[in-house]
Amino acid sequence: MESTVPQCDCSPPTSANPSSLPSESAARRQWAVRSVDSAASDVVHSGDVIWLPRVRRWVSDGRQGRAAEISSAIVVDPQSMCGAAIRLHGCVLKPCGCKAEVCCDSDVVVVQPRCSVAETEARSGSPIAFRLMAGSVRKAKENAKEKRVKSDNPWLALNPSKRWGEAFFLLYTPFWLTLCLGIVVPFKLYEDFKELEYLLLGLVSAVPAVLIPIFIVGKADSGKNWKDRYWVKANLWIIIFSYVGNYFWTHYFFSVLGASYTFPSWRMNNVPHTTFLLTHSCFLFYHMASNMTLRRLRHAIADLPSSVRFLMEAAWIFALSYFIAYLETLAISNFPYYDFIDRSLMYKVGSLFYAIYFFVSFPMFLRIDENTDDKWSLPRVAIDALGAAMLVTIILDLWRIFLGPIVTIPESRQCAAQPGLVWFPVQNGSA
Repeated sequence: MESTVPQCDCSPPTSANPSSLPSESAARRQWAVRSVDSAASDVVHSGDVIWLPRVRRWVSDGRQGRAAEISSAIVVDPQSMCGAAIRLHGCVLKPCGCKAEVCCDSDVVVVQPRCSVAETEARSGSPIAFRLMAGSVRKAKENAKEKRVKSDNPWLALNPSKRWGEAFFLLYTPFWLTLCLGIVVPFKLYEDFKELEYLLLGLVSAVPAVLIPIFIVGKADSGKNWKDRYWVKANLWIIIFSYVGNYFWTHYFFSVLGASYTFPSWRMNNVPHTTFLLTHSCFLFYHMASNMTLRRLRHAIADLPSSVRFLMEAAWIFALSYFIAYLETLAISNFPYYDFIDRSLMYKVGSLFYAIYFFVSFPMFLRIDENTDDKWSLPRVAIDALGAAMLVTIILDLWRIFLGPIVTIPESRQCAAQPGLVWFPVQNGSA
């Protein structure tokens, strides 16, 4: 037969007020003091004092129990009973109630450990045994820290793994960008490149984005399974999206925008292997930049009506997408083997066509692990990327059918009257 556990009065006692608590030296004189570095497995008895020196704050506990992995001081005051609080790093641990739960409000976290039947004894003055679970305390501290990060820097993701992943991809960008646009193109090293050299350039630019995080594990990812790490999910999403973009959508560049690749390369579906690899690096950078700016915008307009927020976010996605598409087209203008029939029209109108990729992908990619309570699995990431790719394909083909090419396309690449899709063999006439 189960015993009834009475409820405590959860109001913090006066002794838990930090201003009324004794100093370290006074506490050491008044109570028997045990100094420990980690109290994860030490049982605290009524009257004991545990001093963890990283935080100079003394509080009353009022019970005996098991201390958690915390960096603070715990003074166990035998005179204080039910409802006493422990304050650590801005978090308040209140040993009250009969459920183990973590409640967060701004930077204040309340942890209610599980009560035992012995609580009845506490009413009569005997100390009660209870346990502060280390996992709950760590979760409480992490939640409080995440909320502080959110308020302190609205550019950064709330999820620590995502925050680390975005920072890594942004820091990695200068490496491949300098290699391609700072060395190979300005020094015209490509003039001596054959198929192998172009392939190696793509591999050197893209592969480290997958390999480096395997060997240099961020602190946020150290305790996570590999499939739960954000950088894995981001790479998977971009691999799928950029593969579809190269394999299928490049043919719209041939037949709608009048583009052509003329450098020596091994190809798949008439698309150079090098572009598959370079696109992966480019898209990682674009989508990290989009994530951070969209997050900052959402933070800035959070108090506006929902319709206004939607319009402002849509306007920003449109502007950022067009800017990135235009900037990429301009950046590779000095590479003579990616050619256009009318380069001026490609800059103005072709960039809008290219921006369609990002109209869809930027808001969809942001959703991955953005909400800390909604962790994405790898199958969900893959399905989402495929869904985004399908939507882009539909929009691009509607442009092809209803608006047609932006320039006069040679007969070998004309597609206006073609009822099928542009990547069918009959349409693959680019050099």
